[in-house]
Amino acid sequence: MLNTTAPVPVLNIDDDDSPGDVIDALALQPFLSGDQPFARSVVIHRVRREATLLPAGVVPIRSAIEPTHRTLLAEGNGWTLRVHRWGRDGARISVTADRDELAREILEQATAGASEPPPPEDTGATIGFWHLGGRGPVRRARSIDVSPWADIRHHYSGRPAAALSRLMTLEPAQASGRLLLLHGPPGTGQYL
Repeated sequence: MLNTTAPVPVLNIDDDDSPGDVIDALALQPFLSGDQPFARSVVIHRVRREATLLPAGVVPIRSAIEPTHRTLLAEGNGWTLRVHRWGRDGARISVTADRDELAREILEQATAGASEPPPPEDTGATIGFWHLGGRGPVRRARSIDVSPWADIRHHYSGRPAAALSRLMTLEPAQASGRLLLLHGPPGTGQYL
C-alpha cells in the first residue's frame, strides 16, 4: 500500500540538466505520486521516420529537440506518455497510467505501425554498434546487406571453407554469449 504520509521526492535541476531531463522528471511525477502506478515501456530500434509515436490525435504538451535526440511528453485522461528518440531510428516509449490495461492500450496505440519491417531473410543483418555518448553508453543499430553462405562459399579455399561451413550450421541458441574472432594471413578468404 502506498504510504501517503511519506515525504514527496525532490528533484533538483541544475545547469547540467537539459529540457529533455525536465521532461523525464515530469513524466515520472504521476508514477511517483501514485496517481498512475502502472508503467510500461518499449524500445524500438527501427522506427519509421514518419512515426509520431503518439496515439492518434494526441499533441505533445512538452517537446525538447536537442542535437542528438528528441523528447516528447503527452498526457490524457489517466495516462502520461514519454517518447525519447535518438539518432535516425531509435526510440524508447514509456507510459504510466492509473490502470495497467490503459498503459498497455496507450503504448499499443503509440507504437502501432511504428517499426520498419525487418530486412528480407538472408539479405540483411542488424548489427549493434556501441559508443560512449555524453550521457553514457549509446547503441546504434544498423542494417547491413549479407549474402547466403551458399552464394559466397566458392570464395574460400578448402580448409577455411570446410571450417566456415561447420560454423554456418550453428543455430543462434548454440552461439549465445560467445564471441567469434576470425583471423589469418591476408588473402585467406580469397578465391583461388
